[in-house]
Amino acid sequence: MISELCLPFLKIGGQFIAYKSSKSDEEIENAQNAITILGGEIKEVFEYQLELEENFERNLIVIQKIKETNSEYPRSFSAIKNNPLK
Repeated sequence: MISELCLPFLKIGGQFIAYKSSKSDEEIENAQNAITILGGEIKEVFEYQLELEENFERNLIVIQKIKETNSEYPRSFSAIKNNPLK
């Protein structure tokens, strides 16, 4: 969902960073096709632990736009929410 909200608005070469939990592997796998459809690719995943709390791990996922997004995207938020890209 976040990819469709962000990627269509980037210029080619632009990036956005998604802040995710440490269990983001499954989310990345599920979003891979949508990222490709929208013209992006995952460049890097940074894993870190917040020093404020024990066992509070987070990932920063860097997604870069590598090609133009089809003009039909982004769809309305309700369409994105009710029928996410797969």
